Amino acid sequence: MRRLGIAVKIAASFLGFGAVILSFGFVIGRSAGIHIFGTNQFVVPVGGFLVWCAFALLFARFVGQRLSTPINHLSRWAGNKTEIIPNRDLARKDEIGVLARTLAEMQGKIDAEHAALQEKVATLESIRRIDRAALSSSSRSEIFDKVLQTAMELVPSLFAFIVERDPDGGAFEITASRPGAAVPGVTIPKGIILDDNIPPSLLIRFEDNFELTLNRLGSEGTAFFMRSLTGFDAGSLVFTNLPFEVSGKYFGSLILVREQGGRPLDQIRPLADQAILAIKHLETRIESEQNWYAVVMSLVRAIDAKSKWTSGHSERVANLAVAVGDRLMMDDHELTDLRISAMLHDIGKIGVPESILDKPEKLTREEMAVIREHPAIGAGIVEKVPSYEKVRSAILYHHERWDGTGYPEGLRGESIPLNARIIALADVYDAITDERPYRHGMAMGEAYDFINRGAGTLFDASLSRLFLETMEKIPGSGSSREPSELQ
Repeated sequence: MRRLGIAVKIAASFLGFGAVILSFGFVIGRSAGIHIFGTNQFVVPVGGFLVWCAFALLFARFVGQRLSTPINHLSRWAGNKTEIIPNRDLARKDEIGVLARTLAEMQGKIDAEHAALQEKVATLESIRRIDRAALSSSSRSEIFDKVLQTAMELVPSLFAFIVERDPDGGAFEITASRPGAAVPGVTIPKGIILDDNIPPSLLIRFEDNFELTLNRLGSEGTAFFMRSLTGFDAGSLVFTNLPFEVSGKYFGSLILVREQGGRPLDQIRPLADQAILAIKHLETRIESEQNWYAVVMSLVRAIDAKSKWTSGHSERVANLAVAVGDRLMMDDHELTDLRISAMLHDIGKIGVPESILDKPEKLTREEMAVIREHPAIGAGIVEKVPSYEKVRSAILYHHERWDGTGYPEGLRGESIPLNARIIALADVYDAITDERPYRHGMAMGEAYDFINRGAGTLFDASLSRLFLETMEKIPGSGSSREPSELQ
C-alpha cells in the first residue's frame, strides 16, 4: 500500500505540473508564434511542449535527487561497513526507511554471527594447539604448561593454574601455573591446598563447571589470590573452575582468575576436555614406548650376548655417553634421548651373522659391507616411534667421522648430530679398551693417546677433550693393563 501511495503522489505531481506547464506553453507559444511566424496554428502546441519538457526535466531532477540520496547512503554503507546509515534514513516512514532499517537489522545479525564464528574458530585453534602439544610433549608438565598458555591466549586472565586432586582426598596440588599480562612476574607457587582452607560448600562443587566472584571463596581462599592482586577488587574478579575427568572420576581442574565478562563457560569448557584427552594420549604413548623399549632392550642384550666379546658393550657406551652429556649440561629429556640412543646404537647388528662378529681375522670387503649396514638397519627399527627422531639420527650417524671419512653418508663436522658424535667417542673408547677376538684391549693411556690422535679427524676435537676429562673422573673407565702387557 505504501508503494501505491508514493506512486500516486508522484503521478499526481507530474499531472499537476504538466497542466500548469501546458497552460503557460499555450500563452507563451501564442505570443511567440504571432511575432515570429505570423500564425499560431503550429507554434502554440510546439512551444507549449518545449516549455513543458523543460519544466519536466527540472522536476525530474529534483525528485530524482530526493529519491537517490538515501539510496546512495545505503549503497555506500553496503559497500563499506565503516559508513553509518544516517538516522534520518532510519527514521523515514516510507519504503526507504523500511529498507534502511531492514538492512541495519540484517547487518547486526551478520556481525553477531561472524563474531560467534570467530570465537568458535579461536576455540578450535586452541584445541588444535593442545593436540600438537600431546604429540610433541614427553611429560604431563609440558602438556599442562601448553594448556595454560593456550587458555591465557583464548581467555585473557590474571592467573591460570591447574590443580590435581589427591587420590586419597583431603587436598589439591597445584601442578602448573601461569600469570597474565596484567600481573607479569607474579606466580602461584606450586604446592598443596588443604581442604580445610576451602569453604565446604565450595569444595563439593569442584567436579562441576562453575564461576563465582573471588570474594566468595572464603577468607583463606580470597587472601590466597589477593596477596598477588593488589589494586584489584575481589568482588570484580571471577573464579572459573573447569574440571578434568579420567575414566569418569574427578581428576583435577583448570582454574582461571579473570575480570568479569569475556567468554562464557561453554566456550572455554572444550579446553579442559581436550587437555585431559591430551594427557590420556601422552600416557598411552609413553606406556607403549616403554613396552616397545623393553622389547628392544631385550633384543640389545640378546645381540650383546651373541658374542662373549661384546657382552655389556651397549650399557657401558650409554653410561659413558650420559657422563659426557651431563658435562655438557644437557637437561633430563636430552640425557634420556642420549641414553636410549647409546643403548640402541648397535641394534642393527641383529642382522649380522656371529661368524662375522666373532671372526678373529681381518674382515673381507664383503663382510665389512655387511657390518656397515647395521646403522641404517638400526635406524629403520626405531623410525616408527614419533618421539625417537633424535634417537634415530644418533643411531644412523654414530659411525660418521669428523673429516667425512665415515659411513653411511660421509657427513663431516657439525653436520653430524651432537648425540652421534658423543656416541662415536664412547663406542670407540669402549671397543679399543675391551678384548676382541682379533686383538687385546688397550690400556687407558693408549686409549687416551688414540682419542687425542683422532681429535679433529675422526672425532670432534672439542668433544674429545671433554670426553677424556670426563673419563678421568670415572673410576675404572679403562683397561688396567699397562702398554707393555699388550700384544
